[in-house]
Amino acid sequence: MFLSNSLLHQLDRLHEVPLHYEDEETRVLAESVVPIEKLQARVTTQGAPRELERDLLLIELVQWFKRDFFRWINKPECDACNGKSEIEAIVGEGNTGPTPDETEGLAERIELYKCLRCSKKLRFP
Repeated sequence: MFLSNSLLHQLDRLHEVPLHYEDEETRVLAESVVPIEKLQARVTTQGAPRELERDLLLIELVQWFKRDFFRWINKPECDACNGKSEIEAIVGEGNTGPTPDETEGLAERIELYKCLRCSKKLRFP
């Protein structure tokens, strides 16, 4: 079976992703943000059997992430003047690609925007 270098590279990167989440510093940072006591209290007040508590905690975590933590952004605001921006290009494989910092942050595709007010270029991973 023949696999292209691009596919092998992508598989190699995907293999590394779970290792990133096992990093102690990353785990501690994540735990400092998640309101685990609050989520556990919600599970406890449901009065479910003890063997379901772990599953219910996971459901509470997902709901918290979606409702309270995550914020969808269609187009980023300019960090210099808070102006609106418009997309100019998408950078990924076959183009210049993400910067080393963006790649380290697991970004594979970067959207390039231009501020409509001050013309500043914005990179959005």
